[in-house]
Amino acid sequence: MLTPDNRPGEIDTEIALIAFPAAVDSEAAALAAYEAMLPELAPGYVSPAALQAMYSNAIQQHLDNMARERGYDGIHTAISYRDDPNPAYAAEALALFNWRSAVWTAATAMLAAVNPASPPTIETVLGALPAFAWPEAE
Repeated sequence: MLTPDNRPGEIDTEIALIAFPAAVDSEAAALAAYEAMLPELAPGYVSPAALQAMYSNAIQQHLDNMARERGYDGIHTAISYRDDPNPAYAAEALALFNWRSAVWTAATAMLAAVNPASPPTIETVLGALPAFAWPEAE
């Protein structure tokens, strides 16, 4: 049995009664109506909120991994070097800062258009994001 957030578990009677108020003549009827809906959601159903979280986490990891290529802890640490006296650090930080903004701008628009019934793969989402190029050493 699946719960509304797609985790194995018990059917929540309170949710069933709220979701199917017409069936409140009996708790059993509400549960039956609720259970009848679940096969439409299972087994591959992922809620829109879960999709957003999955994509957001993958995008953030993508940003952090790029910064780690040059030894930074993650993108947040890297962009803190924007005004660094070392010109190489400052240039890398500015490039990452601008790229992060471009990525989240594109991702926000892209994720708003995701159809939960046929969501793109994480690889497809990441592949559609703006590319990054490290600044040339001076």
